Amino acid sequence: MSLVTDRDFILSLLVVAAISLGSFYFFEDLFIVGLFIGLGLAMWIVWHLVGKGIAALITRRDVRRGDARLISPASYEPDRLGIKEILKLSFYPNLFSFSLLSLAYQILGLEVGNPSELLDFMTNALFLLPFTIFIPAIWIVEHSGIVVVRPGEYPRPLSYLEIVGDFIDIGSMIGLALTVALALRASGSLLDAFGWITAFLFIFFLMMFIPSLLATALYLRLSLLKAIQSLREGLLLHDVDLEVEYRCPNCRAAVSLGERFCPECGRSLME
Repeated sequence: MSLVTDRDFILSLLVVAAISLGSFYFFEDLFIVGLFIGLGLAMWIVWHLVGKGIAALITRRDVRRGDARLISPASYEPDRLGIKEILKLSFYPNLFSFSLLSLAYQILGLEVGNPSELLDFMTNALFLLPFTIFIPAIWIVEHSGIVVVRPGEYPRPLSYLEIVGDFIDIGSMIGLALTVALALRASGSLLDAFGWITAFLFIFFLMMFIPSLLATALYLRLSLLKAIQSLREGLLLHDVDLEVEYRCPNCRAAVSLGERFCPECGRSLME
């Protein structure tokens, strides 16, 4: 059994093949395309080996206090993931890598001031992809169906490292600011800058999306469900037959399991 159907998995691989053909046409080098595919396979292997361990660490963070209880529906089954979800989730490793490298450039005072330095930046971001190990751990925790219950508190989902989500958001904005600054400095007009930014994003995702989508499709298809089952089997769960309904503690609006903020009042649900 898998969370991804044969049809959606094949569609994902067809998208990888189509982008690979476009990459070959653009770079005119079969070795580069093979490198992208090899990185995707390396990402999946690393995720498969360490994702469960990182997810267990996240879980222990939530239950450090002795009064915490983990509950889960007795007949819980994770939701199936379609092609739209696969494509959406495949952007997260790219954003994480981009954010991490943008932050490192800011700390080290490095600049991307010419096309050669830009290529170096994108290459470094590409080779960081296999080490985005928090991403599969987040997926395992989010789809585990486990919630934490403490006396006097509302049940809440296992934390999926809110700091990682915030880091991706902030890092992406920093990266975008770097891109805009470089474009303005390297071009003579706003129109030229817009073209420069468009070219940057095109090349960036042409390089990054092949390994990211391949690794995501393989992990969701072959590894995620087994990792969820392993996580659940390794925890002391209190099975419940009732259906847990999540509500915001502030405005009492209904919220879903994976949301970080209430859609009605905006309060953080991870407190």
